Amino acid sequence: MDRNFLTWRTLISTFLRMSYATDLMKFFIEEKQWMDNSMFGRIGERTNHDINRLHPAWYQRLLRRMSRAARRPIIDIQTTIDTESPLMETMYYCQTGRPETIGIFLD
Repeated sequence: MDRNFLTWRTLISTFLRMSYATDLMKFFIEEKQWMDNSMFGRIGERTNHDINRLHPAWYQRLLRRMSRAARRPIIDIQTTIDTESPLMETMYYCQTGRPETIGIFLD
């Protein structure tokens, strides 16, 4: 595939992943107060790098980073996400349809 070409689906999915990661970090910093705000930039930068490189385990790596920052087991992080189901800002950006036919040339 041409490295200067992205499908709309890829562009939007990477945007939504980073938006969701930001929502999760803010949730654990602001609402749960399990993490210090100083970790936001560091975790966010590394997660953004994983997402932009299309790393298949970006989410698991995010959970691991948040777990370390919160000094809690990963299962506590995942269980809190699963059970408290916080409404995330990212949900406002979701859409329906079939965007796979839209392509973007990056030149």
